[in-house]
Amino acid sequence: MNKVTEQMKLLRESYDTRPVSFDLRYVYSNEHTPADILDSLSGNIIMDSTNYRCILDNTETISNGKYNIILFKEDQVMYLSKGTATNATQDPLQTIQTVLEKSGASGCTITNNKRNKVIHIDFVPGGACKQIEMVIDTVARRLLSMEYIVRTSQLMEIPGATGSEQPEGYEEFARVRADFYNYRFLLPDKSRFDERTFFYKEGDTFKTTAAYSSYKIFIATPNL
Repeated sequence: MNKVTEQMKLLRESYDTRPVSFDLRYVYSNEHTPADILDSLSGNIIMDSTNYRCILDNTETISNGKYNIILFKEDQVMYLSKGTATNATQDPLQTIQTVLEKSGASGCTITNNKRNKVIHIDFVPGGACKQIEMVIDTVARRLLSMEYIVRTSQLMEIPGATGSEQPEGYEEFARVRADFYNYRFLLPDKSRFDERTFFYKEGDTFKTTAAYSSYKIFIATPNL
């Protein structure tokens, strides 16, 4: 696992060198029928050191260290919480890091395919994650794809699920594949992550800016 940790460190250093943008697509299926797509999400991510902005279908997340802002566009809700350097839940590197920390690895293989490195990790039975596979461009130092098999209950609330039973159409484990593409470097611009674009504080009250006047604010962190 030391080689995996080293690869993750190199990726993080590469992403932190300068602002980068890339597109992504998540595809969800049952573990044993990967060709039968049950759901998918597409979007774009901008990363600038610890600052982060992600648009994923109708949800947008902005994290700037001070605040974590989630815009639920369909419901017109603005969710505010205290920001940290690790609260960017759609950050693919953070997702992998979280899985590695919470699940005990039982085996790991690393193979090379020209300029790409394929890392396959199996986890001990009984955990939330069964396996994960990453494809890394070792020349550009970019994550190209990741696929993990995780308990369906970790991903979504399934209507009709009772106890340990799986409702019809769902397996106990889900297969999630994410592809990352259209990488491009950007010029530095802190305004991309400025909370004042979305809201301002008047006394102890948070209010939306004119551009987001149709949104209702939900405060998730006490004494924010």
